[in-house]
Amino acid sequence: MSYYPILTAPDSEGFTVLHNFPPNNWEISSRGPKYVNATTISEGVWTSKTIGFLDHMESKTYTRFDVGAIEGLCLLSLTEAPLPEVSPQLPNLKSQTFIPNWRATLGLRRKDAVVSYQGEIEAFPAKASLLTSGLMLQHGQNVENYILLINVEKEPVSRSGELRLFDANNMSSPLATFGVENNKINIIPFDQNLFHTGRLPIIACNEMTGIPLYFSCLRDSSALSLEHTHPPMSLAIHGNRLGVQRLIKSFWFGKMNHD
Repeated sequence: MSYYPILTAPDSEGFTVLHNFPPNNWEISSRGPKYVNATTISEGVWTSKTIGFLDHMESKTYTRFDVGAIEGLCLLSLTEAPLPEVSPQLPNLKSQTFIPNWRATLGLRRKDAVVSYQGEIEAFPAKASLLTSGLMLQHGQNVENYILLINVEKEPVSRSGELRLFDANNMSSPLATFGVENNKINIIPFDQNLFHTGRLPIIACNEMTGIPLYFSCLRDSSALSLEHTHPPMSLAIHGNRLGVQRLIKSFWFGKMNHD
């Protein structure tokens, strides 16, 4: 099973809908109830607590209110037994489906508008980098844009990095830089002037990777958008997909260093 974060964004309430039924009908391994766990970092270790149970074929929505006094990153999970209360590393969860992964509904609510997507997160390696484009950001005078960069790693340690925004046509220097941290949902506001319609935004981070969510909203909160991009290896269907990803990253990171 995977972990499911409760999202955070400016002036918004995050919610996560857990589903105790499989995403396909050929990898079913359990039809019983499951524990609902909330996991976070406290005093340098991963801590988990049981916050409820979910019967087979049941769905339930969880917000920050439901998990109690948890600050920072909050990860929900479904397991057949309670997670250890304290762990030096993020607990490994038993995988019950592989294609697709067992997912939850991750969403944000702002006034009367609601947006969500089906997703999950696994721990990322500490030695990894991020490369993506900002094509999912919305344009318009009354639109606010944010990147919610979600990073989760096994070790409950603090690291920092730099997220850089480039124009694909001129990568000699970044248009903007932002500080980011691991084991966190980093909220990054984007100025409209940085990515007008004539630019292809390239977003990179050398120190860590993560899932970049593109959160856009009208200033009156009447409409929301939440999108995400996939890693570069998703551009290849067969063959050495990790090798393809290395080539793509090498090309773009090379342009950042030499343009």
